[in-house]
Formats: sequence, structure tokens, C-alpha cells
Amino acid sequence: KKFKYLGAYISHDLKDDFEVNTRITKATAQLGALKYFFRPPQVELETKFMIYMAIPLNTVLWGCESWAVSANINRKLLAFHHKNIRWILNINMYQVQHDKITNKQVRQRFCNIPNIDDIIMKRQLKWLEKISHMNPATKPPRMLIAAWHNHPRNQGQPQISYRNTYAHILQTMIPSLSKEAPLNDWLPIMTDKPRWTTMMNNWWKKCLNIL
Repeated sequence: KKFKYLGAYISHDLKDDFEVNTRITKATAQLGALKYFFRPPQVELETKFMIYMAIPLNTVLWGCESWAVSANINRKLLAFHHKNIRWILNINMYQVQHDKITNKQVRQRFCNIPNIDDIIMKRQLKWLEKISHMNPATKPPRMLIAAWHNHPRNQGQPQISYRNTYAHILQTMIPSLSKEAPLNDWLPIMTDKPRWTTMMNNWWKKCLNIL
């Protein structure tokens, strides 16, 4: 029901939950192996931040450009992110409750690290930008075009798809763009490199709270 292909797990139900769980397990093991680096106060916080971004966080988000991020997956990743930042900063749950420390404050203490869902969105947007410059006959654009359809769906809550995730992040970047907008509405925006770069930079500054 599951098999590994190019480092990622493909499941029979086409969901990414097993892949995300596997990556969280691997990244947690890496953090445990590096505990004598992350825990000592003698190591500079900025160095810990750079190693966390380069190893555990990079491991857990490997291949996230193609994930269909459901609410369940998002909760797991947020929990992983904040739990490990608190562990690195030596903040326990008693302190969180007693001092009313929010997740935003935890991230600010750790070199103002972005939230993990913003990091995923940035990676997915960069992948979409790359696709927009590809030859339409190649496989990545063809796969995206095949996913971007408006056929009627069955009643009830449908399974979140590749298209749902990309439509959501595009609407976050371009609020005037409808989630039902066809590819032809947003592809020209991404091929206009100066305009797209400015939009990306402004959005990322908001994520980092530096505007």
C-alpha cells in the first residue's frame, strides 16, 4: 500500500500523512542525536538556528513542494516546529502556561524564525514559479494542468488535492485571485519576474514581521 520513490513515500490513498509522519520521525531522531549541540547554553543561539534550519527542518520538509497540505498535516508540522524550538530554548510547558508564552513569542526568541507553514508556502511558490518558466510539454507543467480542473465533485468534504494547496497559497499572495481561477490568470503574473519577485519579498517580510 506504500512504496518509496526518489526518497518520498507514495501511499495508495494519495495522501501525504504517512510521508509527513515518517519525516517527522527522522527529524526528531536527528534532534536527539544533536542534543549535546542544541542544549548547552555555551553554543550561540544563531548557530543553533542555522543548524536547525539546515538539518532537522530541511529533513522534515524535504519534498514539501508537492504535498497536498491538509489541516491534519498542518497541525502535526506546527506542533513539531514549536515543540522543538521550545526544547532548544529550554522552555518547558509549565513556563508556557505560567508566563503565558505564545508560539509567536517562542519563534521571536529563536532568531525570529518563520512559522513552518510560511516556509512550506515559500518553497511551493518557488516551485510554481519554476514550473511557470518550463516548457508546457514537459511533465511538471502537464501534471499541474491535469490537476487544475473544475469538474463537479462528490457531495461531502472532498479530499484535499495538489490543486487545493496551490490555489490557497496563490490566493494568499494575490487576494484578488479567486481559488477557482484558471491557470491562465496567474501564470502570466509568475512569468513577470520583477513583479513576482517584489510580491514574494513583500510577503516574506510580513511573515518575518519586519515591515
